[in-house]
Amino acid sequence: MPDAFDSIRVMRSLYEISRLIRSFDSHEDRFLKALELVQNAVGCHSASLFIYDDKQEKLVETATVGSRVDLIEATEFELGSGLSAWVAKQREAVLLPDVRKNNPDGFKSFISSPLVTEESLIGVLNIGHHTPNYFTEHHLKFIEIIASQLAITIERSRFESKLLEQNAALEEAHNEIKKREFQFSSDIRCS
Repeated sequence: MPDAFDSIRVMRSLYEISRLIRSFDSHEDRFLKALELVQNAVGCHSASLFIYDDKQEKLVETATVGSRVDLIEATEFELGSGLSAWVAKQREAVLLPDVRKNNPDGFKSFISSPLVTEESLIGVLNIGHHTPNYFTEHHLKFIEIIASQLAITIERSRFESKLLEQNAALEEAHNEIKKREFQFSSDIRCS
């Protein structure tokens, strides 16, 4: 296991990501902070987060630290292009420890993990390193844990957004009712 991946750093990252889940930062800030924590924990060169967009029915790149991380981007799948779309469809993490033959200039070691809650696809987390065989099964397990935490964070953000929209709509309806009641009582007094 590479020196950059030690248990203290991993535990600290898990703790910090769990704090992010409870934070009131914007979800964009949470995503970038989470990717930075992942990058520090595993020592990867880059990390990318793709979130499933229900309207487009595709994965959309939401946050990236370093350069964008995806493989086989020219290949189209049902949920978008690249290995991320394939991982999202399979809903199973992939560790590619040595991709030198297929990717001579880019990432040599790669992990992609789906973000899922219950049966819902939330997105995909990818990390890349320029050194072949850098990532191990330990890294994969860590990324799977982080992916589940990110899925919870994203679901929470979506839920919060829906609640805020519903609260605004209720407030607007309440104000409209009060306005009409006032208008009605004014009309009665004038009659």
